[in-house]
Amino acid sequence: MAGKLQVDSDGFRKRVAWRGPFGALSELISNALDERITRCDVTFEHVSQQTYVIRVEDDSPDGFRNLEESYTLYADSYKANTPSLRGRFNVGEKVAIILCDEARIESTTGTVIFKKNDVSRSPKRRDRGTTFEGTIRCTREQFEDACRQVKTIIPPENICLTFNGEPLRRPMKLASVEASLPTIATNPEGELIRTVRTTTIDVYERREGEASGAVYELGIPVVDVEHPHLLDVRQKVPLSVDRNSVTPGYYRKLCGAVLDGTYDKLTEEQARSKGITEGIAGATKNEAVQAVMAKLHGEQRFVPDPTNREATGELTARGYVSVPPNAYDRETWSRIREAKAVPSGSELMPKRSVPPIPLPEKDMNEGMKHVAALSQFICKQVLGKKLRVLFSNNRNVTCSAQCGPVHGDPTAVELVFHVPILGEEWFSVTPAICQKNLDLIFHELGHHKGDEDCTREFADQVTFVASSVSVTMLTHPELFEKYR
Repeated sequence: MAGKLQVDSDGFRKRVAWRGPFGALSELISNALDERITRCDVTFEHVSQQTYVIRVEDDSPDGFRNLEESYTLYADSYKANTPSLRGRFNVGEKVAIILCDEARIESTTGTVIFKKNDVSRSPKRRDRGTTFEGTIRCTREQFEDACRQVKTIIPPENICLTFNGEPLRRPMKLASVEASLPTIATNPEGELIRTVRTTTIDVYERREGEASGAVYELGIPVVDVEHPHLLDVRQKVPLSVDRNSVTPGYYRKLCGAVLDGTYDKLTEEQARSKGITEGIAGATKNEAVQAVMAKLHGEQRFVPDPTNREATGELTARGYVSVPPNAYDRETWSRIREAKAVPSGSELMPKRSVPPIPLPEKDMNEGMKHVAALSQFICKQVLGKKLRVLFSNNRNVTCSAQCGPVHGDPTAVELVFHVPILGEEWFSVTPAICQKNLDLIFHELGHHKGDEDCTREFADQVTFVASSVSVTMLTHPELFEKYR
């Protein structure tokens, strides 16, 4: 005859061993805080070698309602359908029991004793509250780490929670934010389901010495995160059975809600935190997104438009900060654009499609012809490309010249001089010894590949052209005689 489904205690212990002493302590403290208590006293002390004693005592008037649940895995929990309580799987004290060599629970409904795989009952009762006491083996390092983590618990305002005789202090609260977040509840059949519920997120400053932020579930730390604050969600957080992770989607929603409530309190250093940029996509307030962009990139910022290099060069010259397109993922950029938090270069300086109006040859002075000839010579000598030179009489332009590759012909470059901007007197009949002529020619030929102003590629091309001409002038001065 087949027996009932059984649980392998050794296997269970191996599955939860990674949680260590803090896993046991946090489960016991969570259970106590879910009850109607005013005080919970926790001790964790060394006994001998690698043996330590855990003791958690509360003053609940109800005590442990059903002691059989302490050794029954996955029984229905009265907490499961209450999002504001921590329990849902009914495994908390079982984790503590299985991690201990021996344990004892004494409450208003009696006493249960655990020793290895044996369970026994005693009629001994308390007038109120519950005490859990157990011995656990761990290293000194695990002990110290557990003590550190217990001290990060955020106790409720109306409960005195002590650890090794010292009351735990609440960190400084920055804000309380309301948000709709996924959580855990039960359906009419008692099955756990995921749902969405409006809750409060209490945001706290990190304590001195805390290197990272954390996501909390009702005061209990569950996940360390790269965030400048401590985020205490005041309802069940959707976690795995091991209670050590949240999904990326949940975290982004959480960070977005926190950003909405704290953006005006962020320092520049805090704004650089991954947790803040993670929250951009989930933020609902445009001003929150705008504030983060201002702290990260300054008040004058833009994203380059690859089709409008003139705007990029001019804005950079004016002191604007260019935000690289790969600085954020697609979802984040979508929210940034929606919030109008980083304009494109073309929004700030629209591209003007102003075609050149060729100056009739009869109106070209001798200086123009000499400048054109020198430009063509330098382009051929240094870049190995043919140069098409135009003199434009269009009075609607704002730049003195422009240069770039000829579409469809990789061997050709086009250089346009805008005469209304430069003036006819700008053109010298001896351009090879005219500094202002050479300066503009070198600058414009630096654009022969189409690189934008103020880019490293453009600067490299300008210095290449200038240095190559200098060497040629020194080694073959006769080549420049007719331009002198």
